[in-house]
Amino acid sequence: MAKKISGVNGMDSYTVNSGKILNRGYNVSLTMTPVQFKDFRWSLSTSISKTFNRVETKPSTDQYDVEHFLDGTVITKGNPVNTFFSYRFKGLSPVDGGPLFYDYKENPERLYGKNKHDIFTTVLEASGSREPKLSGGINNTFTYKNFRLNVTLSYSLGAKTRLFKLFDNQNFNPEQNVNRAFLKRWQRPGDEMYTDIPVIINGGNRTYDIHWSKYSDLLPSFGGSAWEMYNYSNIRIVSANYLKCTTMSLTYAFPSELISKWKLQRLELSLSSTNPFIFCSSKLKGQTPTQGGFSTIQLSERPTFSFGLYVSF
Repeated sequence: MAKKISGVNGMDSYTVNSGKILNRGYNVSLTMTPVQFKDFRWSLSTSISKTFNRVETKPSTDQYDVEHFLDGTVITKGNPVNTFFSYRFKGLSPVDGGPLFYDYKENPERLYGKNKHDIFTTVLEASGSREPKLSGGINNTFTYKNFRLNVTLSYSLGAKTRLFKLFDNQNFNPEQNVNRAFLKRWQRPGDEMYTDIPVIINGGNRTYDIHWSKYSDLLPSFGGSAWEMYNYSNIRIVSANYLKCTTMSLTYAFPSELISKWKLQRLELSLSSTNPFIFCSSKLKGQTPTQGGFSTIQLSERPTFSFGLYVSF
């Protein structure tokens, strides 16, 4: 765990071996031939890994800031490692379409007397773990006469991820690309019944630019602008489950009686692809499940194709 120290030491924190974490898991590998005929053979090898961990020690009350809760680097008792938290989205304002949250603005006294850790766990909610509970791979080889098809699949179950940020700021310029999700944004009273995409408001709106907790003398600040809170709200959480084809190749091996006339020992033609397809939540909208809104926007994994010729003399 990271422990905060005085800056006079030349650093503001250092890592200590403290606390207790329960870890359990297993890994199973299997190789078999489910189908075999004279000219056809299907070979299968698979591995399954399941992990479980739970923090059993409560950290010190001032060890973490709200940013650690949002990015999943916090350690909280009773939750798995890499559990991340989110603001609880309430909806859009029926007046101007701004994002609203369950942030105790109407009853801040319910937070008085709590330490920083308890305030954050009260205001935020645990959204899940960035790490899967079950993962593995499946390698298939189908052979029919001189043809060989290899298909390698990988899967991951139980993880959650955050969509990439929708708002960087509220200053939109005509020459900049804008997320097409804004086509479904709030534009007039009543739209809040049909959309959860906030309105576009010019910067400088104090109602949404500064969170009320920044003005409190009795509470630590636990919110930034409403737009940043929307980026880190539970409305932006989706399942990171996926089944992905990592590689696929089709190979034709020329008959030995033919290539022997050409003084060859082996001659093969192959067509292969990496990342040809993936099955995942449609809510990701093109974002790869292994990418999360804990970092800057990245290009999704693109399929590649190649043609090969293998010759052995």
